[in-house]
Amino acid sequence: MRNSFITLTLLLVIAIPWVAVAGPGANMNACIHYPVRPIKPLVVEFKRGNWQSMNESGQDSSMNVSEAGLTCTSVGYVEAARFLNPQASRWEIGYTIIDSPKSGSTNTNWKGVLPMANKLELLSASPGTALCLSAHLCNVQYQEWASGTQGPLYIIFQPEKI
Repeated sequence: MRNSFITLTLLLVIAIPWVAVAGPGANMNACIHYPVRPIKPLVVEFKRGNWQSMNESGQDSSMNVSEAGLTCTSVGYVEAARFLNPQASRWEIGYTIIDSPKSGSTNTNWKGVLPMANKLELLSASPGTALCLSAHLCNVQYQEWASGTQGPLYIIFQPEKI
């Protein structure tokens, strides 16, 4: 009986701090990549869509695109509800180019595995969408970053691939 009590006490001491810890989070940036300079400057609006089991969901943002390459804007801090969350933590973001038929979106799935890594995966992403660790075009839809850090991460949309 005494051994069971000690074991239960140790499990509670170890488990309670993990449950109270915030989930994986990152400073998020939304980007548009154009391989050539647009004929006229473009206004791009980024809007958050649905989210589930998130502590922080960032904010909407807009930007002008007038050059070839990558143009990014911050969409704020995004954080999953907590590690050990029984529900999936999901966050959606999309873009619209004003006065253009071009638009796209992605859902994201957030996971944290204490004490090693945060994990983020793109789900149902528009063609060409990538998740990068820096403001450079990559071809990745899944990233890991160290627990206790906050990115930054970059979701890069490529309207010319739609």
